Amino acid sequence: MSLLANSNQTPSIVPIVLAGDSNLDAWPHSRIHIPLQFQRGHNKTSLFGQTLACIDRLPQATAPVVALAPKMLEQSREQLIQAGIGETSQIVVEPVDRGTWPAGIIAALKASQLKSDALLMFIDAANPPADTDAFCRLVVQIQASETAAQSLVFCGQPGRSAGHGMCVSKTGKTDDPLLFRFKQMECSEQENIFGIGSLAFAPADTFLRMVEHIDPETLATCKRALDQSQRLDGAIWPDLNLWSALKPQNFSRQCTSRRSSALLRPVDLGVNTADRQAQLDTVFDTACTNCHIESDGHIVAVAGCSDLDIIATVDATLVVHKDCRYQVSSLVERMRLAQRPEVFDFPIKRRSWGQERELDRRDGHRILRLDIEPGKEILPHFHTHRTESWTVLSGQGEAMVDGTVHPLARGKIVQLQKHGIHSCRNTGTATLSLLETRMGNFLSDADSTNTKQMTPPPWREAV
Repeated sequence: MSLLANSNQTPSIVPIVLAGDSNLDAWPHSRIHIPLQFQRGHNKTSLFGQTLACIDRLPQATAPVVALAPKMLEQSREQLIQAGIGETSQIVVEPVDRGTWPAGIIAALKASQLKSDALLMFIDAANPPADTDAFCRLVVQIQASETAAQSLVFCGQPGRSAGHGMCVSKTGKTDDPLLFRFKQMECSEQENIFGIGSLAFAPADTFLRMVEHIDPETLATCKRALDQSQRLDGAIWPDLNLWSALKPQNFSRQCTSRRSSALLRPVDLGVNTADRQAQLDTVFDTACTNCHIESDGHIVAVAGCSDLDIIATVDATLVVHKDCRYQVSSLVERMRLAQRPEVFDFPIKRRSWGQERELDRRDGHRILRLDIEPGKEILPHFHTHRTESWTVLSGQGEAMVDGTVHPLARGKIVQLQKHGIHSCRNTGTATLSLLETRMGNFLSDADSTNTKQMTPPPWREAV
């Protein structure tokens, strides 16, 4: 990091985090309500959080500009606050589906207002670098490169066919040692290409000139939308009427080329082997060739197969031929029309207080298991359309219902009525496990209103 810290010539970086994609091509890992990039694993860090952590390591980087869909606003804000940059980051909302391209332009316009001479760094929140140190070294190389001052530098994951992978698009010839000669990449060369995730660097003025050249209509619309934007809930909402006037094909435009043109100097970005090691106890295969098999917990046994992707989560399993991976989206659309819950949400969710797991779902009721960690609490809230009951399975704690404190121990049952303000905390040293039964005609998490202005529970007054 000394190269970056000691140089007065290197430009500062404005990170633009693209976090709005539902990533349904990655189903069953990604769901409509909890996209891949916002899911918290067992280490409680999401891909979005890992992206923010990588950015935080760059001493010459400003607070990020985040582009995302409205449904992801609450999740992103929570994780931005957790990363300590909730007050300084800028959020640009995509008012329409598949609006990443215009939202990215809005973010670039906003970033250029913040620091006109900065180097923009576009980074995909669903695909952060696995090795943060190597990522920082790569940024040092690009910042110090003459090419970065006049070019668009794109880095991407190697694909399975020729023409996919990292590419560099530059405005003129250069002898910069950072770049190798232009060449078409062959399949046999894929193994030698490092993957850093979806990443792009460009000076703000260079990027906006490129957009003006290839898509002037969208750029003009985005400028007007930014001028007429509103700030709601701490985010920038571009004018929806102007946004919807854009042509549909503009929403799916990709600013990176599928053709590989040049390779960056290899940087050792080692793949995180911890996740791969975790698969050893759950995946068993024999006589299989060219298969990718993953399991989130239960055993997957495969024999005599070839060229398959097999992904098993807690509640769903995907089996697809490698040449047909692009057809996953059509499968997901059929399941969405059938209102399959496995498309919209996960049965297990990480919460600030612990973990929530759905055990059963029927018309009129849902049953969940809540595991509250020691010292954590479910904040006061109420429901309008459902009643609930909590049955204590293990642990110790206290529940407050309409101002009355109920001690919690194994076998205790607490009834929660509509509009009744209730909260719960773990007072013991072990996990407090509750069985939550929801009854009503609307059982979604959306029917939950936090009561920030209510009288705090007794244990909060004591603090």
